[in-house]
Amino acid sequence: MPTKTLPDKAEASAAVPDRPAVVSSWPRPAKNRVIDPFNPPLPRYSGPQTIAHEEMPADARAFMDRQLSFLGIDPESFRRRWLDSARHGSAIRISWVPERSFVEPAQTFRHTWVRYALDGIVLRPGAELTLETPFGDPVELYVHRLTLMEGARLTVQGGAARLVVGQLVGARPETADSVEPATLLLASADGRDGDPGASGGTGPMGSLDRPDGGGGSGGSAGEPGLNGMPLRDMAVTVHTVTGRSRLLVRPGRGGNGGGGGNGGPGAYGHAIALYRMGRGGDGGHGGEGGEGGAGGDAGLLRLDVHVRQPGSAFDLDVADGAPGAGGAGGAGGAGGIGLPDGLTGHAGRDGAPGRPGRSALVQWLRTGE
Repeated sequence: MPTKTLPDKAEASAAVPDRPAVVSSWPRPAKNRVIDPFNPPLPRYSGPQTIAHEEMPADARAFMDRQLSFLGIDPESFRRRWLDSARHGSAIRISWVPERSFVEPAQTFRHTWVRYALDGIVLRPGAELTLETPFGDPVELYVHRLTLMEGARLTVQGGAARLVVGQLVGARPETADSVEPATLLLASADGRDGDPGASGGTGPMGSLDRPDGGGGSGGSAGEPGLNGMPLRDMAVTVHTVTGRSRLLVRPGRGGNGGGGGNGGPGAYGHAIALYRMGRGGDGGHGGEGGEGGAGGDAGLLRLDVHVRQPGSAFDLDVADGAPGAGGAGGAGGAGGIGLPDGLTGHAGRDGAPGRPGRSALVQWLRTGE
């Protein structure tokens, strides 16, 4: 029977030469291996997963543990809760509505707040995580490590929200500018466009009793566009920024006004005698265009970035809610043929454009620089 030879003490204490990190989902890398944060391993279908809180900076992990403990949430109870687009799909949702949410809340209090806590979220290229606030109630998301690869996006829709991240891992710093960086999008819904007005009807034709053609009816006015939804107060707190990422603020666009209806054409005059006929009916006037909706107003945006690792970037791009365009006025109806011909109706007036939305008030607590 072969015997197993154990190394002596000198051989056991010898230093192991440095080797490049092995990025693989099977087997799980040992604790002394360094995992590339920009290329996380694929989730395993069985056995232990690569845990985010074990691979992030110690100060960022301690920061998140303090945040959860202060709220009365046990950090140890969420060590195994994670989301990965490779396992859960490229369209992930976290929502107040249980049927639409991929995870359950960690803490709720009536309609005052709902809090979600996860150990790690990995969004691979092209994936999107949507944080929904269907009733406008505040939502808070606490994540130890949020990994957004090139082209990935986390979207917060409209309602009041707070996002607290221990380590935000974006795109690699050396990626080309043409590659879309990791994106945090704070957005609200656009306003609905107004419906166009109905066109006017044709006037009654001339007859023997009434040889003159009737005038066309006017077109109805277009409906105004609805205002863009407001972007409520939001807070984003990140302890450690790694790689390239950006934060976009996009309040809702106002809806365009509906176009006015065209005026109805005038009717023909009826023949009276040889080379004679009744007067043609006048064309109807065009309807006025609807007014454009106002852009969505933005509230307070509070940003707090503690540490930016070398080569990292966290860009902020804030836009105002775009106003909706006014609807075009309807064309006047053509005059009916007769002796003389009817007059062409007046064109409707164009609708006024909406007003731009109120800009977001950005408050930096710390920039991390």
